Amino acid sequence: MRKQSSRVFDLSEPGLVRISLLKYSAHRFVLFFTLHHIVIDEWSIDVLKQQLADSYLKLAAGRFLEISPETIQFSDYAHWERTTPIDKIQLDYWKDTLSGNLPILNLQTDSIRPARPSFKGKQQALPLDEKLSSDILNKSKQLGTTPFVFLLTVYYVLLYRYTGQSDILVGTPIANRSVKSLEKVLGFFINTVVLRSTVLTTSRFSDFIEVVKKNTLSAFSNKEVPFDVLVKELKVERSLAVSPFFQVMFLYHSATDTPSFGSDLRLIDEAEFDTEVSKFDLTLSISESNGLLSLAFEYDTDLFEAATISRFLAHYKMLLKGINANLTEQIGNLPMMSFEEEKVLLPVPTEKENYFKSYKAIHHIIADVTHQFPQNKALTFNDLFITYQELDEQANIIAHVILQKKKKRNEVVMLCMDRSIEMIVAMLAILKAGCAYLPMDPKYPMERLNFILEDADCNIVVTHSSLASVFDLTNKNIILVDKMEANKTMDVILPEVREDDLAYIIYTSGSTGQPKGVPITHRNIINSTAGRLDFYSENPSAFLLMSSISFDSSKAGIYWTLCTGGNLILTENRIEQDITRIEDLVQRHMVSHTLMLPTLYKVILEHGNLTKLESLSTVIVAGEACTRALGNLHFKNLPDTGLYNEYGPTEATVWCIAHKIEKTEDSDMVSIGKAVANAEVYLLNESKKLVPYGAVGEIYIGGPGVSKGYINRTDLTEKVFLNNPLKAGSNEKIYKTGDLGRYRNDGTVEFLGRVDHQVKVRGFRIELDEVEKNYIRI
Repeated sequence: MRKQSSRVFDLSEPGLVRISLLKYSAHRFVLFFTLHHIVIDEWSIDVLKQQLADSYLKLAAGRFLEISPETIQFSDYAHWERTTPIDKIQLDYWKDTLSGNLPILNLQTDSIRPARPSFKGKQQALPLDEKLSSDILNKSKQLGTTPFVFLLTVYYVLLYRYTGQSDILVGTPIANRSVKSLEKVLGFFINTVVLRSTVLTTSRFSDFIEVVKKNTLSAFSNKEVPFDVLVKELKVERSLAVSPFFQVMFLYHSATDTPSFGSDLRLIDEAEFDTEVSKFDLTLSISESNGLLSLAFEYDTDLFEAATISRFLAHYKMLLKGINANLTEQIGNLPMMSFEEEKVLLPVPTEKENYFKSYKAIHHIIADVTHQFPQNKALTFNDLFITYQELDEQANIIAHVILQKKKKRNEVVMLCMDRSIEMIVAMLAILKAGCAYLPMDPKYPMERLNFILEDADCNIVVTHSSLASVFDLTNKNIILVDKMEANKTMDVILPEVREDDLAYIIYTSGSTGQPKGVPITHRNIINSTAGRLDFYSENPSAFLLMSSISFDSSKAGIYWTLCTGGNLILTENRIEQDITRIEDLVQRHMVSHTLMLPTLYKVILEHGNLTKLESLSTVIVAGEACTRALGNLHFKNLPDTGLYNEYGPTEATVWCIAHKIEKTEDSDMVSIGKAVANAEVYLLNESKKLVPYGAVGEIYIGGPGVSKGYINRTDLTEKVFLNNPLKAGSNEKIYKTGDLGRYRNDGTVEFLGRVDHQVKVRGFRIELDEVEKNYIRI
């Protein structure tokens, strides 16, 4: 049966019906029909069943079988359809309805869509109980509509809640038997109608169903334009990968009476045999029999896993229950999440072991490491290195000078230096002086630099004499680290630092054309760093730092390494353009850990000398989407090295979600993982409600890693740092990232891109408005 049903029909040859008589035993046979859809439709199948039953019973009774052909055959109908001019009014209706950009439904799949569909599919069904079925049928009457429109409207809601798209197109078949003489004719009379509706999250279901009802009645009133004519007339862009106009279908049918073949023969409904074919991405078919409704999804197995379809069915059923309970509820607020999902998606935060919880300042941790390992290498740059003791002593010298110039507690100090050992020494010195450092790349345009100096109320600049001229016109207190006299014996009294004091400020690209400052406290960075000891199995003995310190990801390598006694290997600017230099540094310094962009790591794996990378135990990729192809390349070339994918905006202190990539993973896009560093991760819809598994939602971040807001940007702070809507009455804030994601079946988060027009260039967040205003060089 499977073999017969999967054998392809050749439309250039006759024979579009296959019938097999299968003998199981002396008294058990199966008569199995396979018919090409071009010669049969659902209505015709019912006609065929009745004709078979009538003929069988006559023959079984020994009666003569008289064949009286219908006066009209399908060929007559086909001739009429070909020779009848297209109704211009109906065609104009469709040209208007399907005008503009026709969106492809962004229903998230478990696998990347193949270039050419194989049409492999399966079915899953979910019968509804008597009470829910009765409620739905009664509510349809109450709203003055049909079960078809009611259930279709719920389907729109389901698709909207999964995709976040307002403009949704659904296909549905409709019988073109407009005259009584066609009722008993066998053939394919179906035309496909496109139903287009706009879904708004604030619309009440009772109002939205009126919109769907109106659109459906209008579409059905213009059903006589053949679908293939629509495709040609509207010149819709064709692709082998997706169907024109729509990717999902909706069917509703009431079960007809099953004809009797007598007591010794049973008619098996075709739904009981899964042909394992799916003509579209997803087709929701709902049947009604004796007042009971049953849901069934036919789905493309190249796109969806069985677990995903089970969830679709469960969520559709939950929507039905929620709508029955409150017909006037807004679409964005309708319940669509099970208790089990809520337990996973809204967990009670449990703080993991924080190895640094007794510390108030990040530099206090480095000071303790200095006491434990004074002669360990702390910083290495080119052929130079210094120990932890030397790092501490040199930082104290600079801190002493800063203390003499600072005028207020927790003052902001700009750190503007080329990459060097002195740069990290100066960074630590600023922290020791009880100040917050503001890292600034000396290659930034003066307009951006001056804006940031004033915006951060920064009056002290720590720099190098080679860069002093940059600040000639700024009237700031300039400290030149290379012009200080060393005095290792002086006693420097360091100020007290509180955990809520600022540790540093990172300026990111701004949507108004001006960069915005993100203040990070000692509590923030201590929590972020401690989270690495929880998540990773080993700390870095040597970390290769390739990021600029004005880039947020640099903090991962700097603090993780210096707070655990490792050697921080600094690199020259633009080292990513010389992979041979990167390999030499890894080999020479026995680098164990590094963090880089996925695109750079791919180039190294494809073109580098991999024998020089054998010391690596951990490679972290961040700043861009990580593909499965990169994972495969990694495990092929460095199978003993751990590969990790990290995600986190500056506002959430370096990272908040991470994932260890496994060789056995088969998803095309690598997950960004689960919450780390005590972060609280929420995926919310426009109504600030949790989205269920599989649905697209915006990523919001809560927890101890979240900044308090932007410097001098109250308007923007209030826009993206929100009171946690899931913790009513608390003052806890969550950060609205502007990133889209969805939960996979394994509970990890998949990154899906941006809500806004922000882009990433070499891992840097760039607002296009700022590029337009020439504030930033890429």
